[in-house]
Amino acid sequence: MGGYLTGFSDHTWHMGYGGCSIFFAPTIVEGILSLALRFPDNLDPLQRYNEVLDYLKKHQAYQPTQRVFGEE
Repeated sequence: MGGYLTGFSDHTWHMGYGGCSIFFAPTIVEGILSLALRFPDNLDPLQRYNEVLDYLKKHQAYQPTQRVFGEE
């Protein structure tokens, strides 16, 4: 995963252009797993996604990042 907008922080890695983000802080990962285990089987996938995003925002998982590659 990479590209010229790739950035990272102590607990995250972001593709930078809307592709994806990886969160590897243990508290965030454990919290998301706990949340997902409580999802009812019939919960719509989009609602699952939105629940995870809400969790990430509420728990301040998004941190300022540093660019991997310098400005061109």
